Amino acid sequence: RRLNVLMRSCYVLVSHTDDAPDVVNLGEACTNTGSGSAGGFAARPRWVHRGLELFGRCAGPMLHLAAAHNQKAFQSLSGPLCRWHPQRTFQALLEALASTGDIEREARGALFCAVRDAMQRFAWPCRFEMYRNIVKKCRVDSIIGAVVTMFKDDWWSIVQAMSPDEDRKDLAEERARLIEILKATLSGDVQIVDGMDTLTASLNIARLVALARAPAGAFLRASLRTGIGAVANAGALDLDALLRGVSQQIDFELRLLDTSTGVGGEGLADLAARAMGEALGRSGEEAAVDLQAMKRDRITMVAHLVARVREVFAAAET
Repeated sequence: RRLNVLMRSCYVLVSHTDDAPDVVNLGEACTNTGSGSAGGFAARPRWVHRGLELFGRCAGPMLHLAAAHNQKAFQSLSGPLCRWHPQRTFQALLEALASTGDIEREARGALFCAVRDAMQRFAWPCRFEMYRNIVKKCRVDSIIGAVVTMFKDDWWSIVQAMSPDEDRKDLAEERARLIEILKATLSGDVQIVDGMDTLTASLNIARLVALARAPAGAFLRASLRTGIGAVANAGALDLDALLRGVSQQIDFELRLLDTSTGVGGEGLADLAARAMGEALGRSGEEAAVDLQAMKRDRITMVAHLVARVREVFAAAET
């Protein structure tokens, strides 16, 4: 019951971005004025800071303690033992970490690890359900990329732990989960520059499957229908078609960069580049950051990864 109250409180707090009044304090003495930081936060604390601090200091540790004493409460995402909507709460915490700029780097990293570890207290089917829903509902690329990487680490450890003689029904279930994640991240309106973290994480999963050894590797690859003349399996994913779509978007965004030359004056892109340079401590002629070059580098990186995935899949098929 206490954990339900704490986690609900975390959700309410991180959902608000207003300044928090000075009377709110979670333990250690701190001041909201001056250049010092409090609890890893570099500016005047807001409600979102209080929510993250509450999770890091109280709710997160209590969740670990509850999982150690009553694992049954973490076998489901609902019910009388879990009334705080885990998927919605964890997504709100991750979005708060990504969108709140005035958090020190070390504190941000520690809080992310705390959220990740808390999610891993749940049984694997529950974790997958949270991963899938966050991937589908979240609109922040860095969060989706991180969640896809969480899925990859958990999913691959489960696949590797399966013995060769184990019932293929369990492996087929993991293969279905793989298809769901790849389909959610590589299909639809794919954006290269704005979706680089998501694409990189998903393509890394595809490359991992391509390099996987038999018998699990061959069984997993059979559902991705790569190569000409591949047999269509029920519920399979046409990875070739998805990679072609990503490649087409790569070509489109590269052409867009080639044609987006200046026409005189200082546009919004120039102002943004100069502001980014000033934020990095530059001044004068060196203030502007070459955003076009940064975008081109990101697109090129994804293009190389797509080519590598195709290469290793072609090698696996031969």
